[in-house]
Amino acid sequence: MTKLFWAFLKRHFYLIGLCNFAFFMVLALGYQSGLNQSLSSLFITQEVLTTDEQFLFEKVNAWQENVVELKAYVESSQYTTDPKMERSKKFNDFSTRNNSLMVQALASPLSKQKASIYNTLAKRSLNYADYFEAVKSFIASGATINVKLSTEPMDLFKKNVGEFKFNPQSLFLVISLMSLTLAVMHLLVLYRITRKQNIGLVSQVDTFKKVISNMSEGVIVTDKYGFFTFSNESAKNIIGPVVNDIFYSSSIDVMGFQSPDGRKLSKEELPMYTALKKGLVNDQEYIVKNQLHPDGIFVSASNGFFVNDKGLTSGSVVVLKNITAKKQLEQFWKSEKERALENSKLKSDFLASMSHEIRTPMNAVLGLTTLLKDTKLNEDQKDYVVTIQRSAKSLLTLINDILDHSKIEAGKLEITNAPFSLKALANDVADNFKPMVMEKGLELKLDFSELKNEHFNSDSNRIRQVMINLIGNAMKFTKVGFVELKFVTEGPNTKIIVKDTGSGMTPVEVSHLFQKYFQTKNGQTVGGTGLGLSICKQLVDLLKGEIGVASELGKGTQFWFSLPLEVCAPTVGSEQTEHDEESILFSHQFQGLILIAEDSTVNQKVITNYLSKLGFQTVVANNGEEAVQLYQTHHPDLILMDSNMPVMSGLEATKKIIALQQDQQMKKTPIVGLSADVRQTNFDDNSKAGMTAFLTKPIELNKLVALLKQYFTATMASPSQIEKIKHLMVGDQLLIEILLKDFTTQAPTKLSKLPELLQAQNFTELYQTAHSLKSASAELDAHELHQILAKIESLADENNPAHTDTLKQEISKAQLCYSLAIAGIEERIYDIKQSQRKAS
Repeated sequence: MTKLFWAFLKRHFYLIGLCNFAFFMVLALGYQSGLNQSLSSLFITQEVLTTDEQFLFEKVNAWQENVVELKAYVESSQYTTDPKMERSKKFNDFSTRNNSLMVQALASPLSKQKASIYNTLAKRSLNYADYFEAVKSFIASGATINVKLSTEPMDLFKKNVGEFKFNPQSLFLVISLMSLTLAVMHLLVLYRITRKQNIGLVSQVDTFKKVISNMSEGVIVTDKYGFFTFSNESAKNIIGPVVNDIFYSSSIDVMGFQSPDGRKLSKEELPMYTALKKGLVNDQEYIVKNQLHPDGIFVSASNGFFVNDKGLTSGSVVVLKNITAKKQLEQFWKSEKERALENSKLKSDFLASMSHEIRTPMNAVLGLTTLLKDTKLNEDQKDYVVTIQRSAKSLLTLINDILDHSKIEAGKLEITNAPFSLKALANDVADNFKPMVMEKGLELKLDFSELKNEHFNSDSNRIRQVMINLIGNAMKFTKVGFVELKFVTEGPNTKIIVKDTGSGMTPVEVSHLFQKYFQTKNGQTVGGTGLGLSICKQLVDLLKGEIGVASELGKGTQFWFSLPLEVCAPTVGSEQTEHDEESILFSHQFQGLILIAEDSTVNQKVITNYLSKLGFQTVVANNGEEAVQLYQTHHPDLILMDSNMPVMSGLEATKKIIALQQDQQMKKTPIVGLSADVRQTNFDDNSKAGMTAFLTKPIELNKLVALLKQYFTATMASPSQIEKIKHLMVGDQLLIEILLKDFTTQAPTKLSKLPELLQAQNFTELYQTAHSLKSASAELDAHELHQILAKIESLADENNPAHTDTLKQEISKAQLCYSLAIAGIEERIYDIKQSQRKAS
């Protein structure tokens, strides 16, 4: 217990000393003046004011007297007799004197040293400012002065400012001072104990102040009224060196904060003020335009706030960063990007224009060779025509390569998957190089020994492009020996290898080979754009594959690319020659009148002959104006409209024809666009003009026939249709079985949809659905179903709600007839199989 007592006494001795001092002071008070006498009367007297205290006292006294005089003047009778201008003049004098005295008081040494005096004066300045504003409104409009003016006796202020001394007459003063001295000594002991800790803390604070003062970012700290308590040099370099508050509007004007669009900010929008209201911003961008920065600078601001123990805001901190250089760099890169995009657009437009000019005569070459092949030719002549046609297609492929490069750069190249035979594709590619092989005396080998599958579902045109590019390179750099095209199945991937015995390349050349516009030393001598291998790399990437090369100088090169090709069943006609395919296409026979709007006489000849061989009647317009006239006189079933023609363009003609259909209720004739311009913008313009479909030049026969099937019924689907194709096989399956399977997959859904379309009065889609079912049923010899669907199609085309009941009956007939038609076709297939067995 004794140890605990001494430990307690030692630890809290200064508290005991302070209590002892207070006890003796009370005794001294009671001895001299009684307990009810003020403690200060015993041993304290007022000391004479120092120079700083006297200066502050005089300024505050004059400050208060000024506002009291204003109050007396406003409440005096003289105010009522003074004219308004005199009142305003006197008010301005009082206001000017008030501002001057306030600044002197706040700037005095004593107010800067003592926070309590500074806060007292700050509160006084706020009260006086509110009072002056109220008086100003009172003078201007007679508004009531609701502000209560805070004043205090100057003796009391003087007493609060002054210092004090002890009264030597106090009897117990010495004893009290001894007690106090003991307490202070103990405090000194505690101070020595904690001094080392405080020195470290002070050092950290000093370091922190130095860091803040030397930061490149501006830092501003304010009190709760908006007066700056700290601002570093970087902040002064942004807002100016004379600003020390956001309390006065003049300070806000000097700082010059603006929004990014150049609007001057109010006090409430400043980051310093929003922080005082507990509103935070993070990297908010502003423009600062002032005397330091007459042209304006960009700054970003982040803020925060301080709170006291009661949770009230006691100040704010704002960090400002000059981001002018960053904004200028952003603007520079933005302008550079816009210029690059403009250059890219100009390049794309040039390539598209060049493609258009080449495609137009190419349409004649491909079209006329296609027509020529269908005439009576001997074997040599047929071989020559096929070679011409393949060479023209190769040239068209090169044109497409250039456009593809532009599309790849723009990210607009699309992959279109379809079933194909890789062997047939490879043989076709190899045939393209026969003239070059014969000319150079080389050998072109094809090796399918390690290929497990032949039929795949992918984009054969893109694979063709890669193979043509790689074989073409191999041919260019091989003078003696061979070029080999080999196919290998490696797990889920198919690897295609192009090997040559050419000049080979150095390791440095190999490392740069797939870059745009790069050419090897030998490549520079044979010419080229340097885009071929770059396009190959990009196409293989789009096909989700890999491409590589191995080469040794003087010993040849081996390119390879590996693709994850999807294996599929053999497709119809996959083993047929081009001539067989074209013969089958021309065997489609249609009925109808087609208006051809085309300014090129060669293209007119190609398209007219195509359509004539397919059974159509044609009428030709040389420009858009003639097309509109011929539409009105001939009422065609379909219009093929060239987009660009003299006198009147195809787009204008299309709009006029559609207007005639709407205004004069003329026949609704579908319009299909024709153009060698394959840009997406051209497709979009045709669609906006009202065209329902689009064919690119050169016109490919298979695409033309596919499009015609959308609008007409092919007469090859006659009673002899099944007889014509009954011996055609796809693998080990009859073609007619595949057609039936495709029909039974789609037809039930479309038939069940017909009543819904009729109920919704959607005659357009009802017409299209009936039309597609009609064509399919005709190809399968379902004659009764074909007739019913033709009637539904015809009634729907009239777009007349009065036919609703009739359409309901015909749709019901079609749904009943469907099952009977399928049963009849299955019976025919059974008979065909039986006859084949007997024949075998």
